Amino acid sequence: MRLRYCRKDDMLVKTYPLSEINRAIADQHEGKCVKVVLLTGKQ
Repeated sequence: MRLRYCRKDDMLVKTYPLSEINRAIADQHEGKCVKVVLLTGKQ
């Protein structure tokens, strides 16, 4: 099954800088997003 579209308010994937890993895990655990992507390097 493929997702054809994603509305902006559907927080399926959220990105976080690596320094905010604890917040990313907490948001995922609370159901604020499904998939967490951690970004490394300069942003």
